[in-house]
Amino acid sequence: MIGLHYLMLGVFLLSAAVQFNDPDPLAWIMIYLSAAFVTLFAILQMLHWPLTILVAIISLAWSVFSLTRITGPVNFMDIISTVGMKTLDIELAREAGGLLIVFAWMVFLLIRAYPDKTGRDVER
Repeated sequence: MIGLHYLMLGVFLLSAAVQFNDPDPLAWIMIYLSAAFVTLFAILQMLHWPLTILVAIISLAWSVFSLTRITGPVNFMDIISTVGMKTLDIELAREAGGLLIVFAWMVFLLIRAYPDKTGRDVER
């Protein structure tokens, strides 16, 4: 499981690094670095649940906002097959996908880090 944590840490750091050529890099760098820091805290077994929940809420809300701005149909293959911005709708879908990955990872970390309802620790 620790390998998955390191993989996601690398994914978030790489995602932050490639945002420098984006029209609005600061916001994207901040969300991906936030996810990287939460992941690092999880690796060090120092997960701060308020920060984790905050990153999850921000990423989910931002993703929903991005999805509501899509005006036309978006093909999944267009999202993953091009690196540059082909259309605004494809870019919004791609951004929403990245934010949903952040959200899903934050939820995963929270579930893994805290005991279940029986009081037993979740397997690490």
